Amino acid sequence: MLIEHGDLAGWDEQKADAVAGWTTVNIPGQLFPVKDREYFMGITCVWLRTTFTLTPAQAAAGQVLSWGGVRFGAQVWLNGTLIAECVHAGPFTARIPPGIARAGRNTLVLKINGFADMLKAASGFPLFANSAFMQGWGAKNPCVIEDIRIEFYNGVYIKHALAMPDVTAGTATMRVSLEWGREAAGPVTLDAVVREQDTGAEAGRARCTVAAGASTTDLVVRIASPHLWSPGSPYLYSAELIAEGPKGSGDRIRFTFGMREITIVNGHYHLNGKPLWLRGSNLVTDWNWAVLNNIDAREYIVKEARDMNINCFRTHTLPPPASWLNIADAYGMMILAEMPVLFNYADPKYTPDELAVYHSNCIAEVSEWITRLWNHPSVVIWVISNESHDKEWEMGPYHDHVRQLDPTRTTIRAGEETAECIDRHWCSNITRDHVQDDIETLLRDRMASGGNRTIGCTEYMNVFNERDGLVNQWCGTPDISLFPFLFAEICMEHTEAMRRAGLDCILPYMYAGWTRMRTRELWRDDYPTPMAAALHSSFAPCLPASICPTGTSPPAREPLRPLCSSTNWTPACMRLSTSVSRRRTRCPSPRRPRCAPRS
Repeated sequence: MLIEHGDLAGWDEQKADAVAGWTTVNIPGQLFPVKDREYFMGITCVWLRTTFTLTPAQAAAGQVLSWGGVRFGAQVWLNGTLIAECVHAGPFTARIPPGIARAGRNTLVLKINGFADMLKAASGFPLFANSAFMQGWGAKNPCVIEDIRIEFYNGVYIKHALAMPDVTAGTATMRVSLEWGREAAGPVTLDAVVREQDTGAEAGRARCTVAAGASTTDLVVRIASPHLWSPGSPYLYSAELIAEGPKGSGDRIRFTFGMREITIVNGHYHLNGKPLWLRGSNLVTDWNWAVLNNIDAREYIVKEARDMNINCFRTHTLPPPASWLNIADAYGMMILAEMPVLFNYADPKYTPDELAVYHSNCIAEVSEWITRLWNHPSVVIWVISNESHDKEWEMGPYHDHVRQLDPTRTTIRAGEETAECIDRHWCSNITRDHVQDDIETLLRDRMASGGNRTIGCTEYMNVFNERDGLVNQWCGTPDISLFPFLFAEICMEHTEAMRRAGLDCILPYMYAGWTRMRTRELWRDDYPTPMAAALHSSFAPCLPASICPTGTSPPAREPLRPLCSSTNWTPACMRLSTSVSRRRTRCPSPRRPRCAPRS
């Protein structure tokens, strides 16, 4: 790796070797040790160089270069020839022109854009999906996300394939996208084989012939006695697609998928034809610090989450890595995967020409994200943007592109609305007591739009350095030790109001602060924080039929421990309950006794 030297012809090995300062780094990775953000914000570029060896057969085949993400985009040279340029920070795929790769030694060079030299508008905002780059806490350092790899094919390349289950018909339609090399001639035969993942037994097979030059084809595989994927039964199938031309094997891919369908019926989510209530929280690129802190992802997003009765996560600012989705697939944790189209209501001040460039780059990056992750059954919704005012484009061409690309999932614009969902962010709910008014407004908005859209709140319970003031406001005391209990109390009350109103998606912000993994001192052995206990109670599926939004009781679960009683809550908590009862206005709905266990 070489930092800066932006005017260097780094693809020229002789010129590059003449420059001092090259160091060895491991990729994928952060490239740098932890440094001040100001340092990262001043970097214009970083050079990476590696060599690899190809066999004569590999050099003669077609090649595809891909990576999972390079922040903030890069130019790529192979053996001194520029072969690709990516301006965004997300996944990227490009076919390598024929004749450049060679048998024997090859040299691959990347010139990675630093924060100071990424593609920007005149206002300084990126001209691509910016994730949290422009937020004060957002990443500023150049980074290689996942592997940089070269794949090989003969004649025809299977670019990607989406398994589209039909649980009623018991079929999985494989929508396959193909790209053809110059040497490809005649039709190819496309085979699809689906197997039971646990035993390897064949569950279904289909074959079709694809005419030369065809870019997309659908292949329907009938699944024998299909097992449906759900949080309670996360059954997975494996699929293999093989393309063979006149000269033999062209390309093959393997992936796993689940037989499951997400639909909207009368304004509510359904999973495999049954009502689905999304109750969870937000991950904010937690996988990055989880690696640094040696955190077991399964313990974090499955075991601890289920202790809180959480059944889903929204991955705020970025989609999750495949490694975390593999865990979610296997253990039935649902994911609302958010694209990096994030504004937090900031105005980037794009000119019309800049806005057109930005839109084009967003489409390119989002397409890469979706086609890489779309066969994970745990991904139930695409969150296409966060707190954006680019309403006309996002609800029109952008939304339509995503739904056309992946017709198996619905969409959300976090904090806003799409054709399928009205979402709200009540981030300041902890400082005021008007959530019931917000809920009633949301219900009116749904009815005004026809009553067929889901409704949700994907952010509330945010705290903006107000702990001292909040304790004084609600408890009448400066005792800051009461804050965790105050926080949990307000969350329980507002969450209950949302549940009674029938919100389809309820996601308080944010999960990391309530977990065992991020808590220095555990509150109790069974719950690391009061908020963890509050969510266990608030999201418990054991509710009387009278307040269940569908009018029917959810499935029974094991008996729940009381959230609060004289034996398991501290005196401080009891003082808090008394104080809050006296000072706060309750949501106007029937309430059970405060410390009674939920039936």
